[in-house]
Amino acid sequence: MSIIYTRSQRGKLFSGYSLSFLVAITFLIVNGCKGSKEEPPVAYENETSIEENGLRVRTVSILPKSPQPGPNSFTYGQTVVTKFMAVQGFREDKDEVQPSLSITVTNLEGDTLLNEPELLNGLSQPKDTELSGILTLAHPMRSGHRYMATYVLSDLKSNASLIHQMPFKIEPDSHFQIMEKGLKVGEVYCLNTKKNTIISDGKIPFDEQVSLNLQFLEGYTKSSNGIRLGMSVTVQDAKGKLIVNEEDVLKGQSYFQIHPQEIIYNYLQIPKGNIHNPVDWKVKVWDKNSDASLKVVGNVSLK
Repeated sequence: MSIIYTRSQRGKLFSGYSLSFLVAITFLIVNGCKGSKEEPPVAYENETSIEENGLRVRTVSILPKSPQPGPNSFTYGQTVVTKFMAVQGFREDKDEVQPSLSITVTNLEGDTLLNEPELLNGLSQPKDTELSGILTLAHPMRSGHRYMATYVLSDLKSNASLIHQMPFKIEPDSHFQIMEKGLKVGEVYCLNTKKNTIISDGKIPFDEQVSLNLQFLEGYTKSSNGIRLGMSVTVQDAKGKLIVNEEDVLKGQSYFQIHPQEIIYNYLQIPKGNIHNPVDWKVKVWDKNSDASLKVVGNVSLK
């Protein structure tokens, strides 16, 4: 009996814009004084700047939900929480304040990639509210590029405000190594398809469907038969147990065109069993109209 449960063994191609996680998501969560019992790990201190105009903040805390690869660097798909703690200067009315929080992400050329002008909808909050903005670093942002995140916190009952800025770089997921030979891929990441979230810490959950996604593919040749790709998949644990061995999950498929945002992917779902970590997840993609190919080798853990 195989230990791999396969809902679909066929690799597929789909438009990346159809997935909500691919658009960087930011929203505001409002907590009381208690806060969370578990704080995400922070590997590095990040350089930020604050410009105060009537509002004062004691602490701005940058809390990624998995370790950072370096100062002011985050992994593609990583979620970052920015907390504004002990903000003073709001005009109070019966122990309530009316804050506003916006966020903008720009690239080095000054192009706006993300703009959320109002995250609180003008609602009043208790005066001791902790304000937090959550940002997922994914499409339209790309790994290997630098950006600027600008938060503007203001008081809707006065002209008081503060501006918080953080320059940052997005790094590719270090759990996956890419070897290109003619074919090139712009982004490689692992997706939890049930939760619609990117897995950026190399920890693959048991019993949940995940996919290894290859986006922004280049270097293939189009013939009269269209674009014809092959993709082999092997998954092997630390003691050599072969979990998956697929010679060509794209066999018999061809495409008229592949848009840059479209994704080649393959599902994987493994139930709990006698598996030894770490696990090698190897994917090879080749062009059947030429000798171009690429390999992706993942070093992940099942949990």
